[in-house]
Amino acid sequence: MKGMLNKTGYLYIERGPKEEMKRQYCPYAHHQLGEIKGQMACGDWCPLFGEPNKQNNGKTKISFCDMSFRLFDEFEDQRG
Repeated sequence: MKGMLNKTGYLYIERGPKEEMKRQYCPYAHHQLGEIKGQMACGDWCPLFGEPNKQNNGKTKISFCDMSFRLFDEFEDQRG
């Protein structure tokens, strides 16, 4: 599985049959701008988002708000 944090800290995961990098959205956070409702992207803005941690097996581990973990075979951190 491939993952990426872009320059602004938003999480992308490779998904689907076309293996596209897709932005992930938080199922718990919603924002409202006037009459427009939208979703918040999952990312390092959240205090419950863990830092990427390279494991001894070469995979990268990240903890999320529900305390589940993802192991990525390839992970790119574009944050400066």
